[in-house]
Amino acid sequence: MTEFNIPPTNPPQQEPSADTSSRVPLVSSQSKPILDLGEIDALRKEGPGLLKRLIGVFGESSSKAIDIIEKSFASGDLETVMSKAHMLKGSSTNFGAARLFSACESLEYAARERNKPEAEKHFESVKTEYRYLWLALQTCE
Repeated sequence: MTEFNIPPTNPPQQEPSADTSSRVPLVSSQSKPILDLGEIDALRKEGPGLLKRLIGVFGESSSKAIDIIEKSFASGDLETVMSKAHMLKGSSTNFGAARLFSACESLEYAARERNKPEAEKHFESVKTEYRYLWLALQTCE
């Protein structure tokens, strides 16, 4: 199983040590995978360079979406939060990123319900899962 360094999902509530990262597999202790290696293999088989292009497009569009969501929270624009969460949710399916999909789904729902505190909580999960996925995708190119 491929492993890489990422920070723990729930950091301890104590003074951080010099090394705050841990080794985790592509499937963590959570029941959903960071990404689906079957989806990655299928993309590789589609043609040379496709996976790399998709990862590049995903990185660019998703980082912009996260920035827009951040600004939308600041301005109270939950409609845009909902729209961008929906876009991220859809993009995550290209890689079988179930954890990011679930986090985006929760954010989208909370924004639709106009529950800003709950949406902000879910946005933190979206950002965390996005970082995990991005690191995992870097090992797939």
